[in-house]
Amino acid sequence: MMHCQPLISQSEFLARTRNINHFVRQSSGEITASFGYEGCVIPLTKFNTRINGSGQVVTQVKRSSAAEVLEHSFQARMGEPRGIYERSGVSRFPVKERYGPATSQIWYMEHRYCI
Repeated sequence: MMHCQPLISQSEFLARTRNINHFVRQSSGEITASFGYEGCVIPLTKFNTRINGSGQVVTQVKRSSAAEVLEHSFQARMGEPRGIYERSGVSRFPVKERYGPATSQIWYMEHRYCI
């Protein structure tokens, strides 16, 4: 079995993650605790993403997987900073930004084994 690791730095992960700790004291004196975290999606450009010689977007999100070509995606600046986008239909607009996994998904990938 192989341990999954995303291709972003620990500081990037921590900057996009917030711990959630919830403690409840019952009237009987019993205390229950819930621990977790939440985070947001991470732009694909924060991972190992590049544009190849043919102008195609190539990205690798997990260290244990090979880089993949994103067929209908392109790099553009629509606001700040540059991002990876994909057309939602056959016309020029609308487009949607492509993201890597959310920080919660990364935590899950790191704490389970890939087969």
